[in-house]
This record gives sequence, structure tokens and C-alpha cells, in this order.
Amino acid sequence: MLVDLDRIFQAHRQQNPQLSLPEAVRLLRAYSRKGYTSRLWALTAGDIPEPLLEISLDRSLTMAQHPVDLAHLIAALSDQFPGGSIQSHIYDLGLNALSLVFALQLAGTADFTSTIGDVGQPIESYLAQSRTSYDAPAFQTLLRNEASDEDLTSDILAHGIGKVLKRAPTMAISGAMQYIDRLPYVTTVHTYLTERLGAKLQGQTVLNGRAIRRQIRRQTQTYVALRLLLGGQVNRARQTVLGRGMLGQLLDGATEHLWRYLVTYGQLQEK
Repeated sequence: MLVDLDRIFQAHRQQNPQLSLPEAVRLLRAYSRKGYTSRLWALTAGDIPEPLLEISLDRSLTMAQHPVDLAHLIAALSDQFPGGSIQSHIYDLGLNALSLVFALQLAGTADFTSTIGDVGQPIESYLAQSRTSYDAPAFQTLLRNEASDEDLTSDILAHGIGKVLKRAPTMAISGAMQYIDRLPYVTTVHTYLTERLGAKLQGQTVLNGRAIRRQIRRQTQTYVALRLLLGGQVNRARQTVLGRGMLGQLLDGATEHLWRYLVTYGQLQEK
């Protein structure tokens, strides 16, 4: 896989010797999966170049000793570097403004399309089935299918890789991937918890588990409300902001799904 990455970068650098880090990350998206290169994704992530080689990064692999969907990881990584075009800058600023005004929670592209987006998607799918009451087994099936452990692992590894690249922007992406691959996955999960969710850890104990679950719920609530609002479902978006009834149960279920994943893979216990 790393050989393919090097081939891709060499081909594109011949056309653009001054290839920037965000541009390098985005060009990988062109080799990922068709669903990740649509006009909507180009709007959120910035302009996606045309591929120059017949290479597909739509494959499964093992990273940090865990199965990973490489195309999903690449998409999540590129979302850590929004603003590749004027439209992308405007879109990200719009998300920030909408989330603050409508849901009282700051959310940008990286929040909209990573772990929170993955656990929010099953709520959208559940609502699309025109259900009027909460069916826990049916929703759990959606969570397992649309926010699988492999998907969440890909998201969290992408966060770790993005953190390395932002700290060392001259490092090759393949080098950042190798670095995260060598780290114990537990460490990467802990970094995600502390930096993205404000976790306070003491050894293997989470000191503020309730606060983290509230944060996950608020972020998921914001994601779903914004998605519904952008889809023209204003009344349902308002119901999501209130977080009551069936929508409250869906938010609780999605929150617990991500929380259980983080506790399990972070080898943590709650105080």
C-alpha cells in the first residue's frame, strides 16, 4: 500500500512540484472510492484532482493491528484539511455559523464527516424509514452496519495521522501512516479522547465519563440537526435540537455506541 502511495505522489508531483500537504491529502481521495469523490465531498474537502494512475485505494488492510477500510480512512483524513477551494472555505464557515446559531454547538467539516458523522448516519437512516417509535434492535443493527468498529477505527486512525502531519507538515503521508501504525492503538484512542472530546484520563480510568457522553451526544445532535436542516426538514431538525422522544432515544443509542467503542478499544474503565 505504501508503494502505491509513493507512486501516486511521484506522478502528481511531476505535474505540480509545489504540491502542498492539504493538496497531497486530497489527491489520495481521488483514488479511494467513487462515493467519496462526489460534488458534495468536493465541496466539503476542496477540489479533488483527476487520478493519473490506474490505482485503487479502495481496500481493506491492517493498521495498528486492527482492520481498517483504507478508502474510509483517506476520506476521514482529507476532512481534517478542509478549505482546498473558496467554496470549501465558505462551506466550512457556513457549517460553523449554522451550528452555532441553530444548535448552539460549533461544528466544522472535520466534525461533520468523521466519527460523529458515522454515528449520526444511522439516525438519518432510521428516520428515512418513516418509523414513529423507537425500535432498539433495529437501530442497533443500523449502528453495527453504518458505524462499524472498522469504520470508527479508520476515523480515529485518520485523526492520529492528521495530528502527526499538522505537527510535521513536511513529513510524507506514508511516513505519518507508518508512525501511527507502530503506535499501540490504545494510545491513539486516548489521544482522540483527550484532544477531541476533552477526556480526563488517569492511567486506564476515565475521570469525566459523563461529560464525554454529553459531549458526544451534543455533537451528534448538532450533526443530525444540521443534516436535517440542509435537507429541508426544518421541523424534524428542531425536534432533534430539543432531543426528546424518539429522537432523544436515537441520540442516546448513538452516544452509547461510540462510548462503548472508545472504552473497549481504549482499554478504559469509568470512575
